[in-house]
Amino acid sequence: MSFDFIILRPEQELDAVSALDEVELAYSLGSACEVYSYLSTFFSRGDSGYWLGENGEVIEIMEYEDNSQSLHLSLQFGQNWSDSMSDDFMEMLKVMCAPKGWAAFSDNERIA
Repeated sequence: MSFDFIILRPEQELDAVSALDEVELAYSLGSACEVYSYLSTFFSRGDSGYWLGENGEVIEIMEYEDNSQSLHLSLQFGQNWSDSMSDDFMEMLKVMCAPKGWAAFSDNERIA
């Protein structure tokens, strides 16, 4: 099973954004080196370009180019994934996004 989401750094106040279609403009997320280094504080890097979470989930990051305005990710998990694991992941996503001014969206809805 998988869950796809996108991360942006909207130019407007984060409190004013509840859906992806409300983002008018977005700032760059930073260099690829900066973005991958930051993500590595939340996920362990795997040999094949996937990031491993502490509950066995796998995060696939679509090729991020320097100073892009968006980061596309796919969370992949198995049948043992539970509601509590999902809640923990969503909380970690909020903790990850907040200091950077990032917002995460899935199916147009803001999730972090």
